[in-house]
Amino acid sequence: MKLAIIILNYNQSNLTILCLASILYYTKGIDFKIFLVDNSDEISLKLSEYVVKYSNIDYIKNENNLGFTGGNNVGIRCALKEGFEYIALINNDTEFVDDSLVRTINKIRDSTIAICGLANYYFDNPTELWQAGLKYNLTKGSTKIITEFPVSQNILIPVDSIPGSSMIIKRSVFEKIGLLDSRFFAYYEDIEFCIRAKKNNFEVAFLSSSKILHKVGSSSNSVFKTYLRTRNMLLFNFKFGSHYSLIKNLLWFLKSSTILSLKNKNWKFIYAFILGCYDFIKKKFEKGSITKFH
Repeated sequence: MKLAIIILNYNQSNLTILCLASILYYTKGIDFKIFLVDNSDEISLKLSEYVVKYSNIDYIKNENNLGFTGGNNVGIRCALKEGFEYIALINNDTEFVDDSLVRTINKIRDSTIAICGLANYYFDNPTELWQAGLKYNLTKGSTKIITEFPVSQNILIPVDSIPGSSMIIKRSVFEKIGLLDSRFFAYYEDIEFCIRAKKNNFEVAFLSSSKILHKVGSSSNSVFKTYLRTRNMLLFNFKFGSHYSLIKNLLWFLKSSTILSLKNKNWKFIYAFILGCYDFIKKKFEKGSITKFH
């Protein structure tokens, strides 16, 4: 078994080092290599000094911020080129607390599951589930987060999508459907990838007994998130959804951005929503207009 672990860093060297340390400590007994892809504005001396200690960490510095999709795709290409059988995408704002990564790969090795996730729990409250997977109704445009499942049992639970923070993907998936859709940059890319895989007859699931702690909310500010999620929701629905789901989600995003603007007394949320719609119409994807929110 050969496992490639892709870690993406963007100006968060302290979080990344903690994530790397937990992987190195708990991921033993298998042949693995970490591809650390750095989207940061500058090279972190602290991070560079840390990774140089380990022969199984490849440090890749991108000249520009390629986002979650573009940055991970850089690592995925390297892993595929080197012949890895399994590729795990792990957020740098997560930490392992046990051997869940190893157990998950062992569980799916001889199964029909091609994409498998870990159950994400809140870092600040390790007994509270954040997300493990969800069911997605493409016609109605509705999602149902899986919150109840037999944690004590070591079983694979089929879902429509798993969190992009901890995805384990068999090589065959990339060979058939390609990489992450770089147009998304960040947000909705995990749902899009899983739905695209399912439409190509690959099965998606998460391991009920797995656990990873997620520092939810450390990756972006909410105005930036409103812009990207609005634009990417439209892109996702035009790829897979119905007219009903498109209108329903558009109205929900409008309502949400309005509430945020009123609550924070800041009309940037409405502006982010409008700009997200505009950039979708103009097909201004990837980075789009994110510089307007920096």
